[in-house]
Amino acid sequence: MDRFVNSLMGEVSGCPIPTIQAKVLASAIRFCQDSWIWTKKITASVSTGDETVTLVIPEKTVVAGVKEVRVNDRTFSAYTRNGVVITLDDVATGDFDLVATIALKPSRGATALDDTICEDWYEGIEAGAKELLMIMPGKPWYNPELAGAHNRHYLGKVHEAKIKVNQKNDTTQNRVRMRPFI
Repeated sequence: MDRFVNSLMGEVSGCPIPTIQAKVLASAIRFCQDSWIWTKKITASVSTGDETVTLVIPEKTVVAGVKEVRVNDRTFSAYTRNGVVITLDDVATGDFDLVATIALKPSRGATALDDTICEDWYEGIEAGAKELLMIMPGKPWYNPELAGAHNRHYLGKVHEAKIKVNQKNDTTQNRVRMRPFI
């Protein structure tokens, strides 16, 4: 998070470093929640008689949502989720592997951010942090007009990330057939 702090110091002069770090983390959490850009496939073994499956996720992360659950290479939808626990609608009648593709976001207690998220989506997270800092009334760096501009930049990056996520999910081939010119 230090590189965010260094780049934000010039924009919010006088802002304490812990405040900047808190807003960067809040922006990263919001970015991951809004875009579902940070995904991970997790395989869990299910045994006969099991009703619940606990997903093991990276430390200092939270599940933002479940993109897909597969059993035997087929989409599986007979479940409910609460946090990292998936409850099957019916008790398992045999052994199988459940593969869940989940969207992650940093937890509130995270002290660092995933490198791939920071590298690929630095501008979006930074714009979100600037917005959050600049809408703090009574602070010397308070600037609601500029905060609005940063919000638009943030939303543009979220939109870009959503497109990237959707392109990963699209396996169809897009073909265009030329129509005769009349």
